[in-house]
Amino acid sequence: MRKKIFIFISILLILTLTGCANQTSVGGEAENKNVETQELQSEIKKYEEDIKKLEEDIKKLEEKNDDYKLEIKQLEKEKNEYNDFIDKTIKYLDEDALLEIARSEWKYQIEVDEKPIPLNGKVEINKDTFKIVYSVESSLLSNVQEELFSKGPMSGDFIDHLKVVGIKPNNIGRTDGTVITAFVYEFESLPKNTNFKLEISDELKERLDLETNTINIQVN
Repeated sequence: MRKKIFIFISILLILTLTGCANQTSVGGEAENKNVETQELQSEIKKYEEDIKKLEEDIKKLEEKNDDYKLEIKQLEKEKNEYNDFIDKTIKYLDEDALLEIARSEWKYQIEVDEKPIPLNGKVEINKDTFKIVYSVESSLLSNVQEELFSKGPMSGDFIDHLKVVGIKPNNIGRTDGTVITAFVYEFESLPKNTNFKLEISDELKERLDLETNTINIQVN
């Protein structure tokens, strides 16, 4: 009899423990699922906040874009008014005045070691390696007629209006931009007391507003 009671109690204990274990397992799974749900809800909330911020940024950009469109429209209107005024004014100018306007659309320049040429054409430089840049810049937004604009530059080829005399550059390069064309004369390791010249045409002399056709360069 005692043996049967012991067996019954043992079975009951096993069943009780098993039930508890199952409840613990189910409870753990539920808890894990609840944690995952909370994490997902937190991420969703964060994305919703990010979306709201992006929508606000887009709205601000759209408002700015509208402002820019109005500003551009106003600037275009002013530009057209200026062009109309210029077109009307040009009709009252004689040929010499028109040619002067066309010439003003082309800017010529010579720089030795990034410095402009003085009026007397005398240049002293205290380094043995440097560059001479000979450039022309045309107006990107010319307000003169195309036919007249084409009369603005110097005659012939741009390069023919300048010659280096008394020395040979180490290299001569050319750069072509939208509105600027330049020849770059490179000199390297020149000995002290080197002297050479740049001979320029009468046209270039006039465009540069120099007093001489000869530019003397002294390397000290």
